[in-house]
Amino acid sequence: MSEGLAKLIPFVTVFVFANQFSSEIVGQLTLLIVTVEIFSIIATNNTPAVTRIDFFKLERDALTEQLVTQLSNSLIISLLLLFVFFPILIYKGIPSFYLILICVPYLRAYTTTCLALLQCGKETDKYLIAQLVFSFSYLITFFIFYKYGICSWIIAFSFGLFLQCLYLKQSNSFVLLHKLSIIPRNKNLSIALKGVAFMPQAIGWWLRSGAERYLIAFYLSVSILGQYALSMQISSIAVLFVTAINLAIVPEVNRHLSRGATKDILKVNKIYYFTFLMLLLGVLILWVGGYGYLSAYYYEYTISRDILWIACMSTLFQSFSMVLMNELYFRSKAVIVAKYVLCCFIVQAILQLIILSLFNQLYIVLFVNLIFSIALLILVINRLILERKCS
Repeated sequence: MSEGLAKLIPFVTVFVFANQFSSEIVGQLTLLIVTVEIFSIIATNNTPAVTRIDFFKLERDALTEQLVTQLSNSLIISLLLLFVFFPILIYKGIPSFYLILICVPYLRAYTTTCLALLQCGKETDKYLIAQLVFSFSYLITFFIFYKYGICSWIIAFSFGLFLQCLYLKQSNSFVLLHKLSIIPRNKNLSIALKGVAFMPQAIGWWLRSGAERYLIAFYLSVSILGQYALSMQISSIAVLFVTAINLAIVPEVNRHLSRGATKDILKVNKIYYFTFLMLLLGVLILWVGGYGYLSAYYYEYTISRDILWIACMSTLFQSFSMVLMNELYFRSKAVIVAKYVLCCFIVQAILQLIILSLFNQLYIVLFVNLIFSIALLILVINRLILERKCS
C-alpha cells in the first residue's frame, strides 16, 4: 500500500494539470517525464532488480561490496550525463528550473536500491516511512507551486526524492556512501554487466510507452498526446498496482521457488491466480470508473474517454506478464525475458512508426499496442512452462 501511495500521488497530479492547463501542457509534461525516465534507466542500470535476486544468493559482505560498486557505477554514469547534457541545456536556452532535474537520475538509483533492500529484508516499517516521506513532501510541494505548471512537478519530484534519500541513508547498513568512488576499477565493469543483462528489457518497456509518446507527439500533435496521456494514466493504475503487488509477493515467491518442492510450486501458482483475479477486477473498475470520471469532469477529453477501453485491456495483459516474469528472473532467465521484451516492442515501435507516417490514426497505434502485449504474455507463459518441465 505504501508503494501504491508513492506511485499514485504523482499520478494524481497529472489530473490536476489536465484540469488547470490545456492538453498541450499535459503533453509537454508527458514528454518530460518520459525523458527523465530514460536517463534514470541509464543511470540506475537495473541495480534494484539485480539486488532483489542477489539478496537471497550472496552473503552480506559480498552483497554490500557489490552494492557499493553498483552505486559507484551509477554515480559515474550520472556525472557523465551531467557533463554531456548540461552544456546542451544551456545552449538550447532551456529554462533554468529544468536544471534541477540533472540530479534526479542518481537520486533514483540510490532510493530504488535502498527500497529494494528494505523490501527483501521485509523491513516494512522503514519501507512505509520512506514512501510516506516522498509522498507527502511531493504532494505538499506540488500544491504550493502547482500554478506554475511544469515547474511545480520538477520542484516537487526532485524535493521528494531528496528527502527520501536522506531518510534512506539513515535506515540501512548495506549501502555505504563513504565508500563510493568515481574512479573506475576492474570489478566495476563485471558488476555493471549484471545490470546490463536487464537493459534490453528496460529499453523494451521504454519502447512500449516512451517511444509511442514521442511518435504521437511528432506525427499527430502534443495536444493529442495530452489526450492519450490522460487515458493511459487511468489504465496505468493497474501497472502501479502490479508493481506494488510484485514488491510484496516476489520475496515470498522466491522463497518457495528456492525450495523447489511440488507443494511450494503449487503455493506459487495460488499466488499467481489470486493476483490475476485482483488485476482483472481492478482493470474492470478502472475502465468503468475512469469513463464515468472523464465524462463528468473532463468534457473536452473526448479522445481519452473513447480509447480508455483499449488502454485498459493492453495494460491488463502487460500486468500479467510482469507478474510471471519474476519467476523467470529467479530461474536466471533474465536475458531471455529481456530478449522477449526488446524484440516485441522493437517490432511494435517500428509498426507504429509506419502506421503513423501513413495513416495518422491513433486507434490503430493502440490496437498494435494491445496485440504485442498479448504476444509478450504468450511468450512468457510458454517459457515458464518449459523451464518448470526442465527443472
